[in-house]
Amino acid sequence: MPRGGSALQRESPYGRHQSNVRLHPRGPGHGRETILVAEDDTNTRRALQHYLKRSGYDVREAANVDESLEAVFAQPSDLVILDFDIGGGTADVLTTIRRRSSVPVIVCSGRSSERDRVALLNLGADDVLTKPYSFAELEARMRRSCVAAPPHPRRHSSTAISSSTRAPAR
Repeated sequence: MPRGGSALQRESPYGRHQSNVRLHPRGPGHGRETILVAEDDTNTRRALQHYLKRSGYDVREAANVDESLEAVFAQPSDLVILDFDIGGGTADVLTTIRRRSSVPVIVCSGRSSERDRVALLNLGADDVLTKPYSFAELEARMRRSCVAAPPHPRRHSSTAISSSTRAPAR
């Protein structure tokens, strides 16, 4: 059983009992997923890290553009949460990630216009979540992005990835 999962409890006519079925962010049979939280706001980054750790994820942090790029390529993550609205750089980081990796990326943005969301999706974001958002909604989107992503061929390489098709660029 991966750490962080919880047993299903249900009421039966014979009292409460625990099932052997375990819940995990990505479902049964998966190890602990590593999430990179690239967020320039210290309070938000710490709160998100705390929430995700309590939910059973391993969490790494990056506070700025340079740290995020170093973290993405130094040690692979299963998913990246990207938010650099204050200092800027979200589009640059996303573009750089997409050149070398197909790791799922969820962008959290204070920009809520359709134009901004579509631009981020066209740059290769797997999902865009506008602020304010709940951590529970973010986690649900994380699970969906991880399930939709191919299992671990997203590890980094020097192959360029097309942002429109996610296929290797030719």
